[in-house]
Amino acid sequence: MIKIITSLTAVTTANKMMKHTDICLNLDEDSMEELEKDSCDCPTIDCGEEEDNKKENDISEDSEDSELEDSLDEAEAEERRSRYLQDMNDLEKQFVDLKEQLFKERITQIEEQLDHINNSEAQEYTGPLKQLEDEFIGRNDVAGHRKHYRTINLENKLKCELQNAEQHFQNEEQQLFDALHADLQEKLRRIEEERHNADMHSELWCDDSLRYRKRRKGLDIFIPDKRKKPVIVSGPYIIYMLKELEIMDDWAAIRKAKLELAGRSNAESMTDDPLIVARYEDGKFFYKGDWFQKGEKVLLDNSIDNPVVATITGINTVELWVSKREGVKCKLSIAQFQKGKYIMRRTVPEELT
Repeated sequence: MIKIITSLTAVTTANKMMKHTDICLNLDEDSMEELEKDSCDCPTIDCGEEEDNKKENDISEDSEDSELEDSLDEAEAEERRSRYLQDMNDLEKQFVDLKEQLFKERITQIEEQLDHINNSEAQEYTGPLKQLEDEFIGRNDVAGHRKHYRTINLENKLKCELQNAEQHFQNEEQQLFDALHADLQEKLRRIEEERHNADMHSELWCDDSLRYRKRRKGLDIFIPDKRKKPVIVSGPYIIYMLKELEIMDDWAAIRKAKLELAGRSNAESMTDDPLIVARYEDGKFFYKGDWFQKGEKVLLDNSIDNPVVATITGINTVELWVSKREGVKCKLSIAQFQKGKYIMRRTVPEELT
């Protein structure tokens, strides 16, 4: 390669020298013609004949010298020109040879590069290939991470949807349970009220029959025709004409209405209050942390009538049997104690004993 470059520089310098010689030759010819023209065109000055002769002699001598110099310059220029042409031809031949050699070397280099590329050994191929492989590895890692995180995101969304569906189902189930529970509690309350009213009505009938028996015992058996004096009533005549059973029925209806009003108020107050602890266990009744057993005297209060003293005569899993002073027995359910309709206390006030 260095030889080729030096030969090329030599060729270029030779061309420049040939051009320079041509220019010089052209300049010499032009200068001679100009001098001749100047010599012909120069004005003559009328001086002495001597001066004219001297000038003519000088001019002739100068022209002879210039002709000799021109002949010498032309011969030298021709010699140089022929030498330069020969050098230029030699350089052109060398240039053609070097060009062919350069072309062959270039072809061999390209073939070697192709062989290296086919064998995956060329630097021009392995460098970009390694860069592409690095980019592929990086993109593959990024795609793997994106796939992993997207999978986690989808799993979390699925869990959230399942949790929301389960929570919605639980809420609906709880609402349905609360609605059914409230409906059943309302039905149970009505049944308990009807049962309580029936117990109160039977209690009134028991009290009436007991008073009637006591009055019958107090009658004088020796005076069979003795009758009670009519009671003078200052009120309306319709009350005096009512029978005792009708009065008892009216009084029971009034008591029933009062109990319904009290039951509604208790139900409204009991919706938010928890049930009172009351249960049957081992033949005993557990109520508000105290144990009550059969034959024990207690104080009963239903928040409507006055408290009464009673004796426990029987206990089972559902109800209690109590006996009052007059020997009247009543049946009270454990559910009524749990709801707070009846209150039982062990300590009995002195004025009630």
